[in-house]
Parts: sequence; C-alpha cells; structure tokens
Amino acid sequence: MDRIGIVIPMYNEEENVEILLTSLARILKDEGLKAVVLVVDDGSTDATAQLLEASVAEHPYLRVLTHEVNRGLGVAITDGAKALKDEVDVLVFMDGDLTHDPDELPRLLAAVGAADLVIGSRFAQGGAVIGVPAFRRALSWISNPLFRLLLGLPVSDVTSGYRAVRSEVWRTIEPSSTGFTIQVETASQARNAGFRLAEVPITLTFRERGNSKFHLGPGMIIRYLSMLARLVAGRFGGG
Repeated sequence: MDRIGIVIPMYNEEENVEILLTSLARILKDEGLKAVVLVVDDGSTDATAQLLEASVAEHPYLRVLTHEVNRGLGVAITDGAKALKDEVDVLVFMDGDLTHDPDELPRLLAAVGAADLVIGSRFAQGGAVIGVPAFRRALSWISNPLFRLLLGLPVSDVTSGYRAVRSEVWRTIEPSSTGFTIQVETASQARNAGFRLAEVPITLTFRERGNSKFHLGPGMIIRYLSMLARLVAGRFGGG
C-alpha cells in the first residue's frame, strides 16, 4: 500500500479545525488508510494553533508545521510538500475550510496509478458546486477553459486545490507561486515534465464557518497574468 501524506494549509480556521480532523480520522479508519497528516498553520492569529496543538495528542499521525507570519497559500503548500515528499509515495492536498469533503479522498487515491496528478474537479461529469457565490462560479467558468487552452492541460478544473499527486512529481517540479496561482503552476509544470494528469468529480461546497481568504483584486490579477505569460512561454520553449 502506498504511503500517504495529507497536506492541509490553514489560516485562521479555528471554527473548522476539530470538525475537519474528526471527519478525516473517520475516513482514514473506515478505509484502513495509513497516512501522515501535516497541517501547515500559515501564521494564524486566532485559536487555530492552540486547537492543533491539542489535536496532536489525540491523533498520533498528525503533525503541525507553523509559519510565524502569514506567507500565503502557495508557500504553505510548497513547504508542506517539501516536508513530506521524501517520506511518502502520494501527497494529497486539501483546503482547511471544509469546502473539500474528506469522504471524497478515497476516490482521488483510487485514481493515482493511472495518473501521476489527480485533480478533484467541480466540472468533470458528476462534479458539482454548492453554495458558491455567483461571481466566484463565473470566475471559475471563465478562467479554467482559458488555462486549459493556453497551457494544453487535459483537465477541466485547473484551479482546484483538492488533488492527489505522486511524490515524484513534487521532487521534479519547482513552483514559485506564493498564492492561489500555485494550483495552475503545479499542474502546468507537471504536464510539461511529462507526468500524466487526470481528474475525478468532486462536490465543492462554500464554507459555512469563518472567512474566505480569496480576495480578487488588482494584485491577484497581475500575479495570474504574469504567471500565465511565464507558463505559456515555458510551454512553447520560450523560458
């Protein structure tokens, strides 16, 4: 059986910590999965750190990597992957706000083997979106086909953060994104390195507790455009 590492970035998720870890513990037990769960506390200023510290005693497979200040989703994901990539065979990434259902974890893991990077897709047949504001849905519907076309990616949900990846992928790629662009960058780098990409359907639900960390502004738009230009150039041999 593959050794599994689950990386969960968190920033001010005190309302979701215990619910998520309890749900994940149930899935691991029911499926007979042996995993290391690494929560990257990305500079939380609420009670997230204290709750995680208390949970380590209850869940022996749980580890916590702490950033003293908030460094961004991309850094949290990259640091989590670096910490586990030489210890496990498969890395799973999921959000810490309960928008990704732990019950769908076995479906992602089952697809690893036929592919090296498996993305949990809202847009694959059988996927769904529940409770997400219309603006966020529209943004995803517009951006994902664009990323797929320009980068030549064989998946419909490039921006999804729920994914299972062979550790070899993370030992090969070198993402530099510090924010949400990490999802597109890693998928593109994996594809350009010759790894196989696939997707399985998931249901994405909008968070019920806490505040979203996604804020679309000029800075994020510039980062996406800059990253896209760099990846397109890389795809066609321009750097």
